[in-house]
Amino acid sequence: MNFNSPLFLLFITVVVTFNYFLSQRYRPSLLLFSGFLFIAYFNLESLFVVLTLAVFNFFVGLKISGNRFLYLISLFLNIAAMLLYNYFHVHQSNILFKNEDVGNSIILLGLLFYSLQNIAYITEVYYKRMQPEKSVLKYTLYISFFPKIISGPVMLPGEFISQIGNNKPSKEMLVGGFNRFLFGLVKKMVIADRLAPAVHSIFDFSDNYSGITTWGGV
Repeated sequence: MNFNSPLFLLFITVVVTFNYFLSQRYRPSLLLFSGFLFIAYFNLESLFVVLTLAVFNFFVGLKISGNRFLYLISLFLNIAAMLLYNYFHVHQSNILFKNEDVGNSIILLGLLFYSLQNIAYITEVYYKRMQPEKSVLKYTLYISFFPKIISGPVMLPGEFISQIGNNKPSKEMLVGGFNRFLFGLVKKMVIADRLAPAVHSIFDFSDNYSGITTWGGV
């Protein structure tokens, strides 16, 4: 489900439409379920990893404030879990050497992103820059919000969580979001995808070209 695929366009249209007409009470649940569907589309195993780490960090966050030992242990476990998962998954599917499974490549990048979000949260709570989140639903939504899976940004958890339950989409917001999304698609499909073959032809055989040509590729 690449961001410029018809399936993703259909998916996000359905989500945005339901989010617009649902009452405020049910919007967080819709967005959380949408994130689960998005991750599960690529890999059910990845969904399990994301949920496990989210629940783990949620409960760690309740106890971590000022606890240096627990903070260091949680940092180690977050990094180790993602490195081990990526190592075994990559070597099992051999996607480092074959470009046959773009979906797996995307979700691996996404899982690294989710790990950074978990680390950002426990760091903010440890240094008492925010209070621990008491709702596991809100925290899991912060982790699994699907539009940020690859490109980010890694928002501070307080910035994102504070908006959950307070977002009231308007027609002006929908139009602005649609225009931004459309402009991004134009830059991706009309500009970047057209330049990619020329760039790859230089970078893949850089030893055959002079410095000036390489700079041109850059």
